[in-house]
Amino acid sequence: LWLLTRAELVAPLGLGMLSEIRSRLTELLQLGVQPHADDVQQVLAPVTDSWKQNSRSATILLSGLASKKRSDIALQVLRCMELSQVELNTIHCNAAISACEKDRRWLRALHLLRWMPQSGMEPDTITYNAALSACEKAGGWQRALALLRASG
Repeated sequence: LWLLTRAELVAPLGLGMLSEIRSRLTELLQLGVQPHADDVQQVLAPVTDSWKQNSRSATILLSGLASKKRSDIALQVLRCMELSQVELNTIHCNAAISACEKDRRWLRALHLLRWMPQSGMEPDTITYNAALSACEKAGGWQRALALLRASG
């Protein structure tokens, strides 16, 4: 189970990298509602190569998008990572599902949850909790119950 505090997550990155993440997050948010995938790709192009070596900063960026309730951009970041051949992991998807939860986009959360095993990632307890919470916050307790039953 992956449980790190925010301080433990960002401490090894250094101030320069945190500044870079903050800058990318600001640029992504300035793209507005439902930005074009090419625009997201352009904003992320300078950092995707470094994410191939250490994708922790991608997780922080995705978490920042979650805190801003921008699931649309979070999902585009995942797609950009995939196209740039950055290895996606469960933690990245958890951050994106958390963005869906905070944005009250339960259907996006469930689509991502279903996509994970097809892409070689195993959903974990955090994944299911975020997806359940997304359903619950959107008033979809029936969907949450069905998800619980399906997950065993």
